[in-house]
Amino acid sequence: MNRNDIILHVTNALKYFYDKDSLLIEYSLSERCMTHRIAVYLECICFYGYYIDCEYNKTHLIGYDAIKKVNNPKGNYIDIVITKRSKEKADDLACFEVKKNKPVREDARMVDREKLKILTSGEHFSYQYGFFIVLGRSFDESFVELYENGKLTIENILKHANKNIA
Repeated sequence: MNRNDIILHVTNALKYFYDKDSLLIEYSLSERCMTHRIAVYLECICFYGYYIDCEYNKTHLIGYDAIKKVNNPKGNYIDIVITKRSKEKADDLACFEVKKNKPVREDARMVDREKLKILTSGEHFSYQYGFFIVLGRSFDESFVELYENGKLTIENILKHANKNIA
C-alpha cells in the first residue's frame, strides 16, 4: 500500500467519523471514545491483512519481546496502530496520536509528536507512517500531520485531501 493510498484512507476515515459521529465532538466525549470510532472506520476502509488496534504494547527490539517503551520508561499508550501483529518490525504500518481541539499546553502535544518521531524513525520501531490528528468541531476545522522517517513530512494532509499528494 503506497503513501497516497494510506493518506486517502485516513482522510476518508475522518470524513466518516464526522459524518456518523459528530455528536461525540458536540458532547465533548473522551478522546478514547473518539479514537475508537476512528479506528472502526479505518478498519472498515481498506487495510486488508492488517489489524487496527487501540495499542499493541509489544515491540520486538533486538529479536526479543519487550514492552513498548517510546519515551516513557514504564511503557507508552499509542492511540491507534495499524499492524500485522507479527514479530517483524516491518509489519507495523501506521501509528496515530489523536487530540481534541481544546486549549492545552503546547508541550502536551509535543510529547505526542515526539512519540511519532520515535515510532517512525526506524531506530527501534518501524512504523512507516505516523499521524498526529487534532479533531476540530468539524472535519474542515481539523488537521492531521504526517510523520515519516522520524520527521514531520506534511503539516496538514487535509489541505491536500483533494489534491495529488507527492
